[in-house]
Amino acid sequence: MQNSGHGRHPVSMLLKFVNNIYLKDFIFKGQIHFSSQADFRELEEKGDHFIGDHAEGSVERDFDLSKNPVTLTKGIGSDHSKKSIRISNVDGGDLKSIRINTIYDNSEDVGICSFYELSQNDFEMVDTEKQLYMVNKNICKNIQRFQGRNKTCIIVYDFPIFKRKLQIAITKITADLIAHKAMYYDEFNRKEVEHLRANSNHGELLFAKRDSYKDQKEFRLVYKAIVPKHRELELHLGDLSDCVSTIDLTQQAVYFSKK
Repeated sequence: MQNSGHGRHPVSMLLKFVNNIYLKDFIFKGQIHFSSQADFRELEEKGDHFIGDHAEGSVERDFDLSKNPVTLTKGIGSDHSKKSIRISNVDGGDLKSIRINTIYDNSEDVGICSFYELSQNDFEMVDTEKQLYMVNKNICKNIQRFQGRNKTCIIVYDFPIFKRKLQIAITKITADLIAHKAMYYDEFNRKEVEHLRANSNHGELLFAKRDSYKDQKEFRLVYKAIVPKHRELELHLGDLSDCVSTIDLTQQAVYFSKK
């Protein structure tokens, strides 16, 4: 039965796809890996177009020069102190469009640990008597793609315990940790792009992703490093077997508590 999203209280479920090589270290040592945003950009450059994203940590917009010219202005203060460059489509020229990318200045000084977030709306009821649910077909395909051949799906079934252990570990390097879902935007929507660009120094770009990535349903843990450009950080939260476990949602039905 197809579920409707109306009148239902969303239930968040955090999943992590862990390489089988590090599976025991994740569960029993709480070893979690943080990457810089540059890592995600480099992944796409290496051919990974699923997780890799050349626009990670930035907002970009394509301008059609055949419709409107683009004027780039550099500098602040009076008009006399500013320098402008006007770019337009020259008749007979090859320049058709231009892409402008605005990046968060401190994007290299942060670490990101990504999770996959589901709600009850991503499930379909399969047993009305027992109130059991299975992920819908689209989510099932995404999970299979994330898992691949060498990863196992981990569910954080007790987030308060997980969060407390994370906070203890993170205070050893920094006090700034933000947990928030990714904010997906339409790169062709001028209002959305301008909003992100206007708030580019407020950290919003740390969570901004283009709509083409919305199937990833990403939930991020982001920290601000004390040491600039501190990449490939690993935290050890201790034994997580009391708050996480393996699960195969492509095969296993779940029950949602009403509490």
